Amino acid sequence: GDSGNAASQLAARVRAAKDFAPMLVKWMDVDSDGALSQSELQWVTSAHARMKQSLKELTRDIFDAMDADADDSISLQEIEAAMAPAVLGKVVSLLEAGFPVPSLSASAALTAEHVASLLSLVDSDADGSVGRKEAYRAVASFKKQFLEAATLLETMGPMLAVFG
Repeated sequence: GDSGNAASQLAARVRAAKDFAPMLVKWMDVDSDGALSQSELQWVTSAHARMKQSLKELTRDIFDAMDADADDSISLQEIEAAMAPAVLGKVVSLLEAGFPVPSLSASAALTAEHVASLLSLVDSDADGSVGRKEAYRAVASFKKQFLEAATLLETMGPMLAVFG
């Protein structure tokens, strides 16, 4: 019945949030101590509010900053070029303004490996470059996963604190 369907939907949401949680916790854990402080947890609430708004403009701006030849595709060469201080600084500034990730703000340790691994997740057709549509699809998927994980964390967080 409806209660079985609701339970299965909740179970699916919990699984999705658990799968997404390690990445979310890594971003939130500014001091890399493996635990989340109260201030680090507060980031979820502010990010949740920001995430409800469209990330399309931020995605476009970051994509444009990295797409040096404006061909609507970010090649491996453009990814490597994006590690140059001027481009990387612009990307980090855009991120900090639009979606401030605590661990990113806390260090300048964004490396070519981080960017390459992130872009490999976005490169859905595995052609070695990221098209604008791939970037938008990836951001939409991330947004959905983040909102579900953040909602669960905000809802269940107080209970988890009480029950350990």
